[in-house]
Amino acid sequence: MIPKFWDYLLSQDKELKLKNIDLTKLFSGREEVESCVALTGDASNRKYYRLHTKGNSYVLMVTPPQDEDQTGENFFNTCNYLDTIEVRVPKIEHSCLKSGLFILEDLGDDTLLKVLAGVSSEKEEAHWFHKAIEALILFQHRSHATPNLDLPGFNLHFDNEKLMWEIENTIEQFFIVHLNRKIGTKSRALLTKEFTRICSELTAISPVLAHRDFHTRNLMVKGDELIFIDFQDARMGPPQYDLASLISDSYFQLSDQGKLDMIHYYYERAGADILGGGSQDAFVRGYDLMAVQRNFKAIGTFASIYNRRSDERYLKYIGNTFENLRRVLIRYDEFSDLRKALSNQYYF
Repeated sequence: MIPKFWDYLLSQDKELKLKNIDLTKLFSGREEVESCVALTGDASNRKYYRLHTKGNSYVLMVTPPQDEDQTGENFFNTCNYLDTIEVRVPKIEHSCLKSGLFILEDLGDDTLLKVLAGVSSEKEEAHWFHKAIEALILFQHRSHATPNLDLPGFNLHFDNEKLMWEIENTIEQFFIVHLNRKIGTKSRALLTKEFTRICSELTAISPVLAHRDFHTRNLMVKGDELIFIDFQDARMGPPQYDLASLISDSYFQLSDQGKLDMIHYYYERAGADILGGGSQDAFVRGYDLMAVQRNFKAIGTFASIYNRRSDERYLKYIGNTFENLRRVLIRYDEFSDLRKALSNQYYF
C-alpha cells in the first residue's frame, strides 16, 4: 500500500517529486498506509496530509527542503526541546530532516478557535482562555528556567530592527501594494517616528522565549489538553508578546472587558521571574503597545499572503485586526496622531 500511497501523494503535490524520497524509509516498514487525505494548510508554505493505517492515523507535514529553508530543522529541534521541558507538543513519530518530511501524532481537527466558536456562555469562553493562559505561563516558566542556548530561538530577539521591519512591511504590503495608497513624506515620517517609539519601549522589557504565533488557531484541543503547534519560529521577546497574540487575536474577538480580565488573570499568576517585578499598570501598558505592534504586523502578513499567492483566506480578518489596534490607541492621547494617521490610510 505504501508505494500506491506515495504515487498518489506525488500526483497531488508535484513539488515532492524533486525530493525523490521513498516514504517507506519514514515508516521503517512498521505500518502500511491505507489512505491519505490532504488537509487545509496554514499561512506558511508547509503542506499537510492525514495518513490512515490499519489501526492508527498520523499527519504528514511537508516542509521546504533543508537547503532552501530551515523550517524543518527548527521545527524538529524546538519540538524536541519543548517536549523535554514537558510542554505539550505533537509527538514526532518519524522524520527525515534532509527532505523536510515529518510524520506526526494526529491531533485531530479541533483548534481552540473551533472550540471557542461553539461555546454557549461567557463562563465557558473564560474557561478556555484561562487554560490557554496557564499553558502559556507554564511554557514561559519552564523555558526561562531551562534555556537551551543551542536552540536558535534563544539567540534571536524581537529587537528594534525586527519589530520595525514588521512595521515597514505592513506599510508596504498593506497600505501601498494592497490598498494602493500614496503615503506622503510627512505621513511616512510620522508613522516611522511613532512606531519607533512604541518598539523602543517594547525592547526595553525583559524578554522571555516567545512562541511567536500563539493564537487560537495554533492551539489544538485533544480531550482536555491544549497542544502547541507552529512553534518553530520561537524567539526572545516581551512576555506580553504571546499574551497579546492570544487575547488580541485576529481570529476571535473578546470584549474589551474580557481582554482586561484575561490580562489581569495572567499578571496575577505569571510570577516575578517572568514579569520582572514591574507594576501592573506598567505591564498593561506594555501589553497595549505589544498588541498595537503585533496586530499591525499581522495585517501586513495577511496582505502579503494575498499579494504573493493570491490567497484570500486571511483578508477577512484585517478589519478585526485593525479595530484591535485602533481601540487600544484611542485610550492613549499621546498616540492620537498615530491613530489618526492610520485611520486616514485605512478608512478613507
